[in-house]
Amino acid sequence: VVSLSGLFIEDVDKNVVAGFCCAMLILVTAFIPVAIAYGLYQRIMHAKVGKPYSHFICHHKAATGSFARLLKMLCSGRPDFKGKIFIDSDGPSDLDKLYDMVGNQTDMLVVLCSGALLTRPVCVGEIATAKERNVNVVKVIFPDFSEPDTGFIEQYATFVPDLTILAQRGVGLISIQGALQYLSDRPKLQLPARLSMVVMQELSTKLTQGSIATTALALMEDAPGASSAQNLILPDHSNWEAVTAAHILAHLLSKSPSQAATKAPLVLGPDMDLPESAATLIVVCTSGAFSQSHMLRTVMLAAKSGLSHLAVITDEGFRFPTDSFLNDNQALVASLTGTPEQLLLILKRIFEQSAVSFNASGSDESLVKKAAEVAERMSRATQFLDLKDLDIKGPGEKDLKVSSIGGKHMVLV
Repeated sequence: VVSLSGLFIEDVDKNVVAGFCCAMLILVTAFIPVAIAYGLYQRIMHAKVGKPYSHFICHHKAATGSFARLLKMLCSGRPDFKGKIFIDSDGPSDLDKLYDMVGNQTDMLVVLCSGALLTRPVCVGEIATAKERNVNVVKVIFPDFSEPDTGFIEQYATFVPDLTILAQRGVGLISIQGALQYLSDRPKLQLPARLSMVVMQELSTKLTQGSIATTALALMEDAPGASSAQNLILPDHSNWEAVTAAHILAHLLSKSPSQAATKAPLVLGPDMDLPESAATLIVVCTSGAFSQSHMLRTVMLAAKSGLSHLAVITDEGFRFPTDSFLNDNQALVASLTGTPEQLLLILKRIFEQSAVSFNASGSDESLVKKAAEVAERMSRATQFLDLKDLDIKGPGEKDLKVSSIGGKHMVLV
């Protein structure tokens, strides 16, 4: 409005106008070399000290949130690693800023290729941005992932019809299809059928070594651990988010001031037995966990040993066992015990006191606070009833020495 009002001035001082225009021209002319110099400075600094983030983890949070968090912990904890790792779910809600981080502030985009990753527009946008800005891309392949074939790429708009969020940022269908084809050609680290801490350590080593070639990581089981371990964690090994959540909790509890060095938690493998020295059992409660035989058998062994218990929930989809549990799992229960009513009593007893939530895909700060809460609750957990007559079938029963164990704790995560 102010500018337009000048059109209605009849008596104009041409000298003033000319002077103002000359001043503006000088300012604009002076700004151009300043802008060029700043751009060159940014390029030189990037070349000398590198970009702010050495690795940017692209992932589908619902499927691999805990995995991504544990991977960041392991990579960042390596003594020979000096880089900085960022997880996309920790990023700004403004996608323009998030994509700027990928394109201009990241050396390597690590794509956690789980089954539904390529149906997530935000993740595909990160891959497209990396391709456009020549950012190095490495894939971590999960067992349920399928490489995008020609049909999927050509018909992508049919499989993922709502691409508005990308179109608004100039990422069209052609760019998306190019990114998918580009992703297919990038080097990959293939995960084995079963996850262990040894595999996670190997993955973190390869990602932080620099140049990466396509590799299939071997199936490696964790060592049995010390037979004198007092604190144990039992995850559902058919659920990788449960396994990674268990290792995150073990890592954080081992650093808790309330946990002595001798009480560093041990994550139980699928074939590990309860050591006689066990004082605490942490069972990762996730959706479907109590439909797994190794979970139920270990819980019964812990109850028969007179351990105490605390429920900590890591999965929003987890549902507490109800009276219909025995009917819904008749064959499984019959294969584990001749006293199914006592099994149901054990499961109900576990959740009589309030649970602690533990979102293993949360921020680093929130996880530290939650781990401290778990450690505090472990110190005042409720003890099981006397269930020494509980009938348990299957592996592990013959190794149990009930009379030597008492006053112990079981924590369910």
